[in-house]
Amino acid sequence: MNSTIKLYTLFISLFFCYTQMNAQQEYLVDEIVGIVGDNIILYSEVEQQYQQSLVQGIPDNDLQCQVLDNILLQKLLKNQAELDSLVVTEQEVEGELDNRFNYYLRLMGGSVEKFEEYYGKTVLEFKQEFRPQVKELLLAQNMRREIVQNVKVTPNEVKRFFADIPKDSLPYFAAEAEIAHLVMKPDVSPEKKAETWAKLEELRDKVRNGEADFASLAKIWSQDGSAANGGALGFMKRGELVPEFEAVAYKMKPGEVSDVVETQFGLHIIQLEERLGNRISTSHILIKPEITNEDINDLKDQLEDIRSSILADSIDFATAVSDHSIDEQSVAFGGIILDQNTGSGVHLMDQMDSELFFAIDGLKEGEISEIKDFKLFDGTKAYRILKLKRRTKPHVANLDDDYTRIMETALQVKQDTEMIEWIQDKVDKTYVRVSDNYDACSAMQKWKK
Repeated sequence: MNSTIKLYTLFISLFFCYTQMNAQQEYLVDEIVGIVGDNIILYSEVEQQYQQSLVQGIPDNDLQCQVLDNILLQKLLKNQAELDSLVVTEQEVEGELDNRFNYYLRLMGGSVEKFEEYYGKTVLEFKQEFRPQVKELLLAQNMRREIVQNVKVTPNEVKRFFADIPKDSLPYFAAEAEIAHLVMKPDVSPEKKAETWAKLEELRDKVRNGEADFASLAKIWSQDGSAANGGALGFMKRGELVPEFEAVAYKMKPGEVSDVVETQFGLHIIQLEERLGNRISTSHILIKPEITNEDINDLKDQLEDIRSSILADSIDFATAVSDHSIDEQSVAFGGIILDQNTGSGVHLMDQMDSELFFAIDGLKEGEISEIKDFKLFDGTKAYRILKLKRRTKPHVANLDDDYTRIMETALQVKQDTEMIEWIQDKVDKTYVRVSDNYDACSAMQKWKK
């Protein structure tokens, strides 16, 4: 696989892998080492990703050159995405931020306090700092998807690809599993939603009537990380808040407190603190309506009915996922759970998340689990049923057991070729400059006119 594409995928997965070293290190000397369109690349950006890669154990073989190569590609993709008017929604950005944050939160035992102590910043500050970079990464990903979306491989091409691999170079695969799930969460009862709505209206009226300070109430009542700061979310520009929140906040005057606003995160009241051009500083109080035991039991009954229908062959698992599952990431793949580290639907058994490992323990291929507790990335309690689609023992790669993986690799190679041709075409049409300090890098040759 082309090293540029490899690193592009790698850095997307490593982006949030901070260490104390790079969190505390300051680069006193900086310079522009690359320009793509109107996007500049600083030496500090290259150095930071280089240091992160070293910490991850990536061999230092022309690594700085490869890092710059990767960043140039990302900037070129972003530049073209903007020219083509591709968009990334705030929900996509927030979802990716949540995915990355929750992954590293799990590494710290799920403790927000440990996370904030380790990185020296609140969760909100952490997300805000990296929101622009995540948006850029997602734009680049979307552009790459556009470029290769029509690249396909036929079964004959897969067979030829596999036949061309020398027998003594065939990989050895550890025990693996492919797992799908159907995820649902309880619906809030109308009564609890109305109760929460009324509570927020009460808090709003206290602020409006001068009976209480917004920040003081936020510290007591708000149910997100901003509570410790009196609900303050800081300055954000248009497009960085969820649409329902933003639609209200941008119509407000400084000091004004909104009516109740409902978003995917719960119910809010908002106070506009300050407006600077297209940027606003807001505070909010977020309360999530309580889920009752009755709500949970109703959901479990519904899930059990779906499970029974699948077992009775009244509906297949993938259709049930499409009709009922709330896990958007897996719905697009028929419920297949993707490995967060590799993006693959194949999980190594000896590296599998313990919760997932025990959830499928005892299942045979094709079998479906009982209902299992599950936590969504935002910490919300949900429930799921799982299907063990495939499990393999350790073995040398072969077409019978590994067709999907071999097909994916063959497709990736074909897509890489398409990407290389696209890069060559765009470099001829885009303003690209690379510092002479990198002339010795062979990877830089394709960026020269």
